[in-house]
Amino acid sequence: MKTHKYFKPLLSSDSKTSYLFILVICLTSRLLTSINYLEDIDSMRFAMSLLDYNILEQRPHFPGYPIFCFFAKMIYSLIGSLGLTFSIIGGISTFIIIYYCDLIFRMLINEKSIYLPLLLFLSPLLWNLSNRYMSDLFGLSLVMMVTYYFICFYNSKKIIKLYLSYFLIGLIAGVRISFLPFFIPFFFVTISSFSKQIFFKSLFVLLCGVIIWMVPLVIITGVEDIFVVSINHITGHFFNWGGSILTSKSSYSLRFLKLIESIWADGIGGFWMGRNIITILVSLGWILSFLSSINRIKVLIKEESKVFFLLLLSITSYVLWIFFFQNVIYKSRHIIPLIPFILMISSIGFSSILKFDKSYKYIINTFLLCLFFTTSYLNWQHQMPSAIAQAKSYVINDQASLKLFCSKKLINKYLKNHKGTENITVKDINHLKDIENFYTLGYVVYSTINLDFLNFKLEDKNVFYHNPYVNRLWPTMYVYKYKK
Repeated sequence: MKTHKYFKPLLSSDSKTSYLFILVICLTSRLLTSINYLEDIDSMRFAMSLLDYNILEQRPHFPGYPIFCFFAKMIYSLIGSLGLTFSIIGGISTFIIIYYCDLIFRMLINEKSIYLPLLLFLSPLLWNLSNRYMSDLFGLSLVMMVTYYFICFYNSKKIIKLYLSYFLIGLIAGVRISFLPFFIPFFFVTISSFSKQIFFKSLFVLLCGVIIWMVPLVIITGVEDIFVVSINHITGHFFNWGGSILTSKSSYSLRFLKLIESIWADGIGGFWMGRNIITILVSLGWILSFLSSINRIKVLIKEESKVFFLLLLSITSYVLWIFFFQNVIYKSRHIIPLIPFILMISSIGFSSILKFDKSYKYIINTFLLCLFFTTSYLNWQHQMPSAIAQAKSYVINDQASLKLFCSKKLINKYLKNHKGTENITVKDINHLKDIENFYTLGYVVYSTINLDFLNFKLEDKNVFYHNPYVNRLWPTMYVYKYKK
């Protein structure tokens, strides 16, 4: 069978059993590694949305991710656990990603890889995000679905596949809107290769996918309010606080370095400064697979040049988007749409190695064992409270009756939205006069920066730490305690 022909996946009874086994393993592994704390401000917003959905109060922030929150709310109402709710969604999403990546791989390579499901399952970042209180992994599962159905249409010209892919793109806007730039080349291919009528029908189908979640959101929020909050969020993201090239003081070189770190270290578990020495062995395995894939990929590109070129354009489009307009300095999760394609390349490499010499399977198995250790260790650490969660618990559990906590706005917001903080006064770190007044009144002052210049008496200093390869935002948190 030639690779350029449309490949319709037909599951045999054996493959159905295999997929069922993968689903069970995905769910079980994610449930066993679920987390029971709010690790950062973004996770807090999604968690709060299941308790009291309100986009105006950023529970969660615009566009409100209504499709994701709808499914999460249904599961939460049944089991009553935030950690298990997000892990269930993460486990199902992981399975969908594996399933559709497998179909894409077989369609392009014309063979099934036993390594691709394993690599996807063991990806440190994908596993980490499957337990986080976020919508990223669910969004990635839809991205892989869209990619598969669009390639099916591209190869077979079956229009229903095109409309299905566009409908799913509309849904993605209600799950993880930041993934949409990945599909920009899809629009150009549609309008350049087919009639305008087909293109506009596709846009209509996309609009239908958006309407499904947008109409209920507008009803809940109100037309005027949804318009105001959307403008404020878009403006804020690109020009104030979003971590884009327009808002960040970071250099292009630093953004590029952090992008590489996100992919290499966070995404696939490669070695980076400060990481476990075993990641060196993981790195060698990745390098071996990538080098071994080169010749095979050259042949595949010649046979399937249009499809590979389309995927290359999509990847390039998305990389440019996150490099310039997303927070690549502190949030490695933005790179996850790239991970499945990187792992497909690696799978090609491992297959090529085994075709050359079967004895290499021992080297590959050693690599997989090291990757399993790396990912398992990071997941174990992920279950431990983040630095900010530790700091929150310290302030809440301290015995002082009059408490003042002062820090940056986001940290303050994180603290104020927890139980047990009702009697804690919170101030912005810049309000020095107010902080001095409270200290004079006998309040115990907790601060995330040193306030010795105010001549306060330092009683205690605590340092809370969390592995930055689990959560790069606020990996270290200092809490100074001042008491008269």
